[in-house]
Amino acid sequence: MLQRLRPFLLSLTLFTLLPMSPSRAADESVKISKACDLPAMKAFAFWVGAWKVVSQVKASPTEDQWQEIKADDNIHYILDGCALQQNYQDSYIKGTSLTTYLPDKKMWQQVWIDNTMPNLISFLGEFKDGKMVMLGQATQQGKAVTNRQTYYNITADKVDYLYEQSMDGGKTFVAIIKGVYTRKL
Repeated sequence: MLQRLRPFLLSLTLFTLLPMSPSRAADESVKISKACDLPAMKAFAFWVGAWKVVSQVKASPTEDQWQEIKADDNIHYILDGCALQQNYQDSYIKGTSLTTYLPDKKMWQQVWIDNTMPNLISFLGEFKDGKMVMLGQATQQGKAVTNRQTYYNITADKVDYLYEQSMDGGKTFVAIIKGVYTRKL
């Protein structure tokens, strides 16, 4: 079961890609280095803090049955504000991600690792048309998989999330996670 829920965890890491809300400014006690004091880095300052996540998850793209998963997600700055670290935990999985902005590519990069296997998964994405969309390649049960995560309906305290997988190189996608992030008060 843990192996099959791995895509859900990857989606949580991508939450860093949402625009900043003025009411949820980052911890002002963090000193940001000059090298990382970029407008794009500030766009994700809203993500710093504590979140509750409730998702409906399929065990695999071919199944129709959904299972509810509840999780806690805590995000903070590290390395003088040059990166965000996410610490995720539900009843099955503990995971962490590191996220930073790549100025040369004008994209965000995120790597994720969890307690289900020793493997780093990398995603690239950008915010466009009010949505954050990230793509990543992985191998599941010996097969290449394209993962797509979309964050939409973004507000200061809530975000909708959709995680999809493609087994045909991105020609068609199947929804396997539908989630809602809610800021802890």
